[in-house]
Amino acid sequence: MFYARTKTGTLTENKMTLEKHTDMEGKDNEKVLLYSFLNSYFETGLKSPLDDAILKYKDIEMKGYQK
Repeated sequence: MFYARTKTGTLTENKMTLEKHTDMEGKDNEKVLLYSFLNSYFETGLKSPLDDAILKYKDIEMKGYQK
């Protein structure tokens, strides 16, 4: 199991930001970010504020990935 933690903004900002991407042991894990990013990037339904937070956290090269 992987975990991507977000932090909500203030009510006036109405946005979420990604704080960290950790594994079950609480260690930073780049695979957590990658899998979360891929899921959010290729989302074809309704995008959520969580998807936006993940996509804004870091630019990931999408070459070689497809849905």
